[in-house]
Amino acid sequence: MSSHNNVYNLQSRIIDWLRVPLVILVVYIHNSGIGTSISKINIHWRNLAFDDLYNLLRIIFSEIFPRIAVPSFFLISGYLFFFSLNSYNFAVYKKKLSSRVYSLLIPFFLWNLLTILFNLFFSYLHNYLFQNTPYTIPSITYSSEDLLSAFWAFKDTPYPIDVPLWYIRDLILLSIMSPLIYWSLKKFNWKYLIILFIFILFDFQIKDIYPFFSSIFYFSFGAYFSIFRKTIIGEFKHYEFISYILAFLFLLLSLFTFNLGGKLYNTFKQLYIFWGIISIFNITTRLFISKKANNNKLLSNSVFVIYAFHGSIVFMLYDYLIMGKIKSLGIPMLLLISYFLAPLIKISLCIVVFYLLNKYSPRLLVVLTGKRSGR
Repeated sequence: MSSHNNVYNLQSRIIDWLRVPLVILVVYIHNSGIGTSISKINIHWRNLAFDDLYNLLRIIFSEIFPRIAVPSFFLISGYLFFFSLNSYNFAVYKKKLSSRVYSLLIPFFLWNLLTILFNLFFSYLHNYLFQNTPYTIPSITYSSEDLLSAFWAFKDTPYPIDVPLWYIRDLILLSIMSPLIYWSLKKFNWKYLIILFIFILFDFQIKDIYPFFSSIFYFSFGAYFSIFRKTIIGEFKHYEFISYILAFLFLLLSLFTFNLGGKLYNTFKQLYIFWGIISIFNITTRLFISKKANNNKLLSNSVFVIYAFHGSIVFMLYDYLIMGKIKSLGIPMLLLISYFLAPLIKISLCIVVFYLLNKYSPRLLVVLTGKRSGR
């Protein structure tokens, strides 16, 4: 019994620690760097110049490698949602949804509302400060339709106005769908997961219907471990070395097929994500067992603020002004340095925001983060 509890305790610490590198990867996903849009990059493999190497790194660290982050969050969320449940009846369902109002719905609404207000205020302030200069930007205005769609799928995109919070939107919907997920896993077991995985392998998605199939799969994958009384780290350990090999292989195949795009690239990328998640859990488990990793309370508690705030217009204007200035200097190495530094600067500023809120307005912080942090 003691050994069993030790595994669960280790897994809890691993999950808590993993949230920090995972949110850092999320910030890198939203860091495109300076230059050609990543989706339009064409690598000249036979005659690699500095621009090709720079773009290659952008593809790896913004488009492929960090894509394990959000699915990992879904897997963890699915696991925790059903953790230690002996049954799933209406009373449990009602209690779960009630708690998600505070942990998901209210923060989701507030951060998107804040994003709308930030966008209006900072675009006005920016243009006031830089009027009659090349640094002015188009004034931001919102129609009533824009304001409504901001909380679901903003302006023909599949994301809310605070883009990273599509994860929270999908979690809200998955919480509502949780009885169906529980029933599907109980009745069909791993067959249900295989069907979902086939959907995401072949990029099957119904337009304007959420949550995404990838969200359902990884949430259900995490739920599977809880419902059938398994530990994530215990099950993933069986596939440790093969996961490293396959993750690396499919990462390379994703990279080499990036220019082709389409179904083949998506299939390799999804296979990389699957094995990459197993790898990252196995690597972290090894780090903890060898006592080479420890939890940092400040970083761990600030994860939600980093996730929700890093896409703010404050940082978009930073990209516009600072990164634009770097581009005008025409020094190639500066492009590379700024690409890797920009996300770290944003993360540092988000941690400062968390620290100030925690110190001077802890109650507001608790509401904004859904009781995830505070004093």
